[in-house]
Amino acid sequence: MQVRDNDTQLLYGLFQSICSWALEKGYKDISGMKNLLKLAMVDVCRERHTDKSSFAAQMAIVTDLGIS
Repeated sequence: MQVRDNDTQLLYGLFQSICSWALEKGYKDISGMKNLLKLAMVDVCRERHTDKSSFAAQMAIVTDLGIS
């Protein structure tokens, strides 16, 4: 994977910082870290759609994350 644009570079740097901290704290399970990231992304999307009905919010989250 190549990091090309500024936003991607920033995001990659943030992930590196988080991973460095996690490794220092003893988190070594890549699958667990991936699942935590997914949960965090869903929570952020959910917070963006709190004003919608439950069904509309779920559909908006699916759309935001590109889940099919």
